[in-house]
Amino acid sequence: MSSRSALCLASSMFSSTRYERSPYTRRRVCEIVVIVGAVLVAVACGGSDSTAPPPGPSVVTLSAKAGDKQTGNYGTALSIAPAILATDPSGHPVAGVPITFAVSSGGGSVTGANQTTDGAGLATVGGWMLGPAAGPNALTARIGGGSTYSGNAVTFTATGVGDFWTTGASMPTSRFALTVAVLNGVVYAVGGTRNAYNYLTAVEAYDPATGAWASRTPMPTTRTWCCGEAGVINGILYVPGDSDG
Repeated sequence: MSSRSALCLASSMFSSTRYERSPYTRRRVCEIVVIVGAVLVAVACGGSDSTAPPPGPSVVTLSAKAGDKQTGNYGTALSIAPAILATDPSGHPVAGVPITFAVSSGGGSVTGANQTTDGAGLATVGGWMLGPAAGPNALTARIGGGSTYSGNAVTFTATGVGDFWTTGASMPTSRFALTVAVLNGVVYAVGGTRNAYNYLTAVEAYDPATGAWASRTPMPTTRTWCCGEAGVINGILYVPGDSDG
């Protein structure tokens, strides 16, 4: 019932009822009218049928956190997966923001394109493979469609090149006049010398998959100036001959 209908009904009730015209009766009628009027005013003020408009989207700022401006072999996956950071207008990280990564130039591809920011406000693409030719590549990260968030897009760039050299981890033991061999995809650095009088038994292995060196069991005798004399036969590394100091 609307406030106007209630007011009309109350008026009708009072107009159709006969009261004695004593002072007490008139006072009671006035008190009832005042109370009913106050109730109807409260209903009219608080009983609006209008619906508040839904809140607008929450604004976040996206920024590159990792993986921008890389260089790698064309047609291969980059070593660092691009990641974005989502923050609110006060600079605090925002969790739960859907992020979509898509190649925007270069002809590459991505894995894990759809991500959601974690508790630290970070979202990382599964992987980014550069295009099939040397040249610039670009990857764009933006807020996913249908989200309650809005914000800017972020573009990552990378350059695809041909074969090239890059600096890896240093050997734990510096030396020269050593020999090297490859066994099961691992590079072995064997023997050598620090100077003319300090020959070595050291054996150290470099794993390209992890980019790290590890010490292995030393040789029983020193070996140096044995360049080209290490070999692998049936999965066993052999280091024969040459100078033992």
